[in-house]
Amino acid sequence: MRLPGSPRSSPRGTGRLFRLGSSDEYGPQQVVLGLVITVAPVVFLACAALAGGRIAPSLLVAAPLLVLLVPHADSSLPLGLWALLGAIWVIQVPGPFSWWSVPAAVSALLAHVACSILGGAPTTLRWPGATVVRQSRRVGVVAAATLLVAGSARLVLRAELCGQVLVAAAAMLAVAAWVWVGRWRDEGEAGSAADS
Repeated sequence: MRLPGSPRSSPRGTGRLFRLGSSDEYGPQQVVLGLVITVAPVVFLACAALAGGRIAPSLLVAAPLLVLLVPHADSSLPLGLWALLGAIWVIQVPGPFSWWSVPAAVSALLAHVACSILGGAPTTLRWPGATVVRQSRRVGVVAAATLLVAGSARLVLRAELCGQVLVAAAAMLAVAAWVWVGRWRDEGEAGSAADS
C-alpha cells in the first residue's frame, strides 16, 4: 500500500529512468525489484516441478506476462497470484516434505518484499546503502528461519515421532520467538541510540 501523500514518481535527476509501457518511470533499483516480482513465481514453479509436482509447461511459458504485475505491486493482484501458486504447490507436489520448499519459500519472501517496497515508495526513489543493508539482513534472517523450520520438519519426519504436527508447530513457534526477540533487541538498541 502506498504511503499517504507519497507521489507516484519523484522528480527527475535521480539517475537513469525506465518506463514499462505507459506506466510511470522506474529507477534502477525499482527495475531490479520489478525483475524479482517477475522471476520469483517462475522460480517457485520450477521448485514445485523439481519437488515432483506435475507443473504444466504452459505455466512457465506464460511467465513473461508476470511483468504486468509490476505496475500493480500495491494492489491485491500479487497476493492473488501467490495464493494460486500456494494452492498449486499443495495440490501438485507429492509427499509431506521436500527440500525444494526452502527455495520456493524464499522466492515468495523476495516477491513479498519487492512488492511491499515497490508499492509503498515513489518509483524513482534511490534507497540509501544503509536501508539496503538493513532490508537484506532482515531477508537473510527470515530465510535462515525458513531453513531452520524445514530442517526441524525433516528431522521430525525422519524420527517418526508421535505428534509430529505438535512438534513441528513447536519448532515454528520457537523460531518465531527467536526472530521476535532479535527484533525486540534491535528496536531497543535503536531506541537507546536515539536517546543519546
